[in-house]
Amino acid sequence: MRLLILGLFISAFAYADVNNANIGFGASVPKDGGTSAVEANGPSRAKGGERFTIQFRNYKTVTKIRLTASSKSKQGKILIHDAVGTVTYGDGTSAQTTFTGLTEFDKVTSGNPDKYETNFVMLQDSHYVEVTPNAPFNQIYITVEGFTNNDIGMLLQLEASDGLPIEDFLISRTGNSEIAGAYINEADYANFKSGQLSALIQNGTNPMIETLAGHSYVCSGYVKNNPAQVDYKTRQYFNNNGALQSASNLDSSLVTWVMTEEGWTMGVDQHNGCGTYQTMNILHITPEGNLVSEVDLDRYNYLTLCSNAGYDWNAQDAQLTSETYPSVISPTIYRTNSYEFCRPASVP
Repeated sequence: MRLLILGLFISAFAYADVNNANIGFGASVPKDGGTSAVEANGPSRAKGGERFTIQFRNYKTVTKIRLTASSKSKQGKILIHDAVGTVTYGDGTSAQTTFTGLTEFDKVTSGNPDKYETNFVMLQDSHYVEVTPNAPFNQIYITVEGFTNNDIGMLLQLEASDGLPIEDFLISRTGNSEIAGAYINEADYANFKSGQLSALIQNGTNPMIETLAGHSYVCSGYVKNNPAQVDYKTRQYFNNNGALQSASNLDSSLVTWVMTEEGWTMGVDQHNGCGTYQTMNILHITPEGNLVSEVDLDRYNYLTLCSNAGYDWNAQDAQLTSETYPSVISPTIYRTNSYEFCRPASVP
């Protein structure tokens, strides 16, 4: 199974079969027919390294973790600072495992790494380290530092006895907003990044009117370069003779949603110096039953409006790009002004 995760500055191809996932970081990682992710940048060269975090839905019994270095010039190296797995049990207790086989020189496997400074492992091209924990984990993090400019990549290979479909894992990194995988912990909505929201929209579906009518949702908003507005309003949905309508506690008037090719869509009139235009809230539902939407702007129509009002097209286009997100739903037509994430709430 192969999925393109789209979003702001995200260009990761991720692949996972029944029991394993291969995720590559860096342009030096050789392409292998689409079975591994190839990202633009390898591990960070910043002192102290860059953290790669792997989150699992529930927990996974991880049977193997392998890190392989890849360098086109054969001179690049990656230094593995630490690797730790955690698991939280149903009673709230947790346990942590340090994977010394990935980090300590005297513990490494047959990948033939180099010794660096004290006991740290430094891998050259085609060399690897590997552990076989055979234990359950909710999360694994690995801190890696790259050397020799960006001519170094890393292939992370995971195996789990209980399966690793792409919907069951998410890999993120501290160096940039790239992600791979489709699992997102929706309970952490207050801290969502744009890449997570765009991934939720990518994997969401159009809700049935019966799913929405008679229910209310508490909504949070996410605007570029601004703090998230967490749980700032409540929206309730109604079925009015087959028409989907809603009202919020910020505006009690009923608005009507229309089913379009992109999904349930609600148009909202806006006004600024360019004139009057419309944004469109396009709604999807996540596998966990939450609502996620893009609030989109038709780029061409908006720039035409501004140009007709006497503004420079290119300057307005540059400003629009800096203040909005690329749209997942229709990247050639829309820019995304903001995202909304709404979780079910009890009707007062």
